[in-house]
Amino acid sequence: MDNELWGRTPQGEGAQRAEAASSNVAAHDAARPISTASQEWPGLEIDGEATLVPLASTAAELHVPSAPPMPHMPADQVDDIVVLLLPKRALAPALGEVESLTAGILNNGDRSSVFTVQVEGNVDPAWFPDLPLQLSLHPGERKTLTFQVNPPRLPTARAGDHACAVVVHAAGYPGHSSRAGFVVSVPPYAAFRLGALQPEHLTTSWWERSATATLSLTNLSNFSAGFQLAGADRQRLCAFEFETPDDLYPQVGRASLQLEPGESALLRVTVMPRRLPFASLFAQPALYRVGARLVEGAGASADEAVGGGARQIAQGRISASALLGPWQMAGAAGLAVMALIGVGLAGLLLLLALRVGAGRAPVAAVAEEPPVVTLLLNIDEPLPTRAAPNSASIAGQAAGQAAAGAALPGPLVIAGGDAQGLPVIQPDQITAPGQPAAAAPVQPRAAPAPSTVNPGASGMTYAQMFQEVALRYDLDWRQLAAQGYVESGFDALAMGSQGSLGLMQIHPATWQEWAPAVGAGDPFDSYSSVLVAAVYLDYLRATLGKQGYPQAEWMLAAYNWGPDKVLALLASGGAWDDLPAEVRDYAADVLRIAQSIPAN
Repeated sequence: MDNELWGRTPQGEGAQRAEAASSNVAAHDAARPISTASQEWPGLEIDGEATLVPLASTAAELHVPSAPPMPHMPADQVDDIVVLLLPKRALAPALGEVESLTAGILNNGDRSSVFTVQVEGNVDPAWFPDLPLQLSLHPGERKTLTFQVNPPRLPTARAGDHACAVVVHAAGYPGHSSRAGFVVSVPPYAAFRLGALQPEHLTTSWWERSATATLSLTNLSNFSAGFQLAGADRQRLCAFEFETPDDLYPQVGRASLQLEPGESALLRVTVMPRRLPFASLFAQPALYRVGARLVEGAGASADEAVGGGARQIAQGRISASALLGPWQMAGAAGLAVMALIGVGLAGLLLLLALRVGAGRAPVAAVAEEPPVVTLLLNIDEPLPTRAAPNSASIAGQAAGQAAAGAALPGPLVIAGGDAQGLPVIQPDQITAPGQPAAAAPVQPRAAPAPSTVNPGASGMTYAQMFQEVALRYDLDWRQLAAQGYVESGFDALAMGSQGSLGLMQIHPATWQEWAPAVGAGDPFDSYSSVLVAAVYLDYLRATLGKQGYPQAEWMLAAYNWGPDKVLALLASGGAWDDLPAEVRDYAADVLRIAQSIPAN
């Protein structure tokens, strides 16, 4: 496998020319690294010996494939010391299955070093369980690596092309790295889950002609999918209305909504019987169903859905109470019986009166009206309609949540200053980790103020945090604190216009490179941001110290402008005054503010 990737070494006249060039270079400068940019011969290790191979032959013999034109693929970065070969540039692994990617690494320098291999891109690092990894290579030594690519069958593995890049750094060659781009194509799959109706049994009446149930819908697909909802009952006795989070008004009969991968929505289903019974001894429940269907989208058909098919159904029951129920009918029957008894008694009295009158002298007949029995049934309350959502209660809940989150932790102060009016950090300019910064001007102050305790989980002050991290990397803690103030004003949630993150405004690429080295995971955590900034400053100080520039202002300039630009300026013979004005001002501001912070 290693020979197939790297190719075979040249023989014959080419090898003789390589040997002659090797002896000439060794005699000229044995300590100077072999550079493909400045020399014609790159170094390769063959059978344990360093051999020089012509550059033109190397490209042909190694069979280095050119990167195919893939959409959104990161640009390759070629280096003459850290050499990276990536033959395969497109992967299409099946979800839940593993596919391998092979890469070749060559130490084309003059010293042994530890090489770090990692993957960059907008993907989950869990897709690459073997990376990052480190390996040690001697001068001219090469190795072939094979690592796994395993996107899971989860909504987080979104369907489509994901641009990635294999990046190789060498600790022994600061400023040298190689990058090779590739694309991982994740196929789409469709799945969703429809929850149960709550409550399962609804009840309506002549006074409440509708009832509402809720159910959840979750998109388990790895693409943005649309869904259709519909309700039905076997006798078609009910009408249905749906309320979704995307709608201002209820949808009658059917509803549609769009959900992102892994997103859930709580739906309200209102059931309204079209006819209500007038009289009934018992309420007979009827069955109704609410169905959800995944519509086509993102290249996946609804027929591809798993876990219950492309349609899922939730079943519920609804009962309609009659106007005259068992108690009303019993009361009406009692009134009817009493009326019949009254009519019978009245007739009996009339009959007795007629018989008594027949035995006496005739008298003028007196007309008597029969008694009238009237049954009255009053309905005092009108039939209510469905009530709109109580906006006042919703506003009250929002106000309660705002009031609950209004209690912010107290500030921590790193104070200082002198009579010359040097800027100091005021108490309301400091925020606890995870809280937004309050805007407050920097004003001169004559006397120092004590620091207060940070109410965060660490239980330490900002001064203690900067002192602890600075001591670990032999840095001036006041300078580290002043740099945090200049970068973000101690706002742990700050985001720069160029994508810089957190309290120390660390670039995402720098975070990905240095955060694993110190075990940091959250760029918006104050302690993690200061820890990554400190180890990066230590690296910049060591790198510039080797060039003869160990001063703090050069380290700050490299932090602000970038180490590659500073090293290029120094290599071209540039001096401090040749730096951009804003870079020099940045270093001067940090050092001036650091002097205003008391050492104790």
